[in-house]
Amino acid sequence: MLVIDDQEPVLELARELLGRAGYQVETALGGREGLARCQADLAGLDAVVLDLAMPDLDGATVGRRLRGLRPDLPLLIVSGFGPDLAADTLSALEPVGFLSKPYGSEALASALAELLGRAQNAKEAPAIGR
Repeated sequence: MLVIDDQEPVLELARELLGRAGYQVETALGGREGLARCQADLAGLDAVVLDLAMPDLDGATVGRRLRGLRPDLPLLIVSGFGPDLAADTLSALEPVGFLSKPYGSEALASALAELLGRAQNAKEAPAIGR
């Protein structure tokens, strides 16, 4: 699991919360570092928790680039903006989940479990027309 955010306290909180939930967590400070880490170990990632608003390389751009590299990678978008403002980004990045900041441990773990479950179900679904 990789958490990408431009605020170190948010990264530390996410690492702690997800670690308690049993996930192995790496963090990246900002979009550029996050994208570089993803590219270095794309196959080893189960999901990315991605902040939408970052000054160096925003989450929408990082998400689109990740979709080009690995279309099935689950992305959990987190933002202080509501899902209505992020609707265009979210629809273009499936499989994707959304979580509003600030979030607590239950909300983060629940959103991630739901996203991973949907991604797993999509992999297991039979292809139509085959």
